[in-house]
Amino acid sequence: MNEHRWKKWRSWIEKSRDDLSTLVDDKAVFTEFWKVVQQNQIWINSHEGGLFTDFIWRSYAASAIMGIRRHLKRGDRSISLRSLLDEIWEDADQVTYDFYLSVLPPKETVPNWRKVTFKNLSEDGKTVSRCIICEDINQTKEINRRIEEIADRLIAHLDPRGTERNVTDAELANVIDNFNTIICKYDTFLSGEGRVTLESTVPGGWAKTFQYPFVKPA
Repeated sequence: MNEHRWKKWRSWIEKSRDDLSTLVDDKAVFTEFWKVVQQNQIWINSHEGGLFTDFIWRSYAASAIMGIRRHLKRGDRSISLRSLLDEIWEDADQVTYDFYLSVLPPKETVPNWRKVTFKNLSEDGKTVSRCIICEDINQTKEINRRIEEIADRLIAHLDPRGTERNVTDAELANVIDNFNTIICKYDTFLSGEGRVTLESTVPGGWAKTFQYPFVKPA
């Protein structure tokens, strides 16, 4: 294993993390918005607000689905989480614990969490295990199976075949949560920084905007 390839993986995971952080935050904001919509559905519809809320749902769903889809692509030069997992899987037996310590040496001022972090991707604690990475790859395949057809046939292209597939807001939220878990696992491994979620702290008071009309009273 050489440091050049490791640095490439670090760069990829950082770019993937930054890209997907927006998706995770969008999901958090949309979830709160949709709660307000569901709790006030009759009132909103009585004022012909359904057109606007449907627009928000379609826009969010399209953005989320395409954001997920681009990280499930492989085989081209674009950066994606799936391509990163494939590369780590290919070089798994070269990523030893000794090499891991050489690229992420423990800091004297904090406890050595490297062994625990390494064990998340290693069965024997000596080298990265392909079977563990394969489980995560299979999970991305399942995610891809659920959204690929919608992304490719309805959003990215107007495919004459169309699709029978559909996705609800709850299903999309679950897919994003699964994606969040996977990328945090590899971000922690490659950066050495513990991370359990990409979700930032969304200002809690933002939802009060729904208590006021969008058009300022004269």
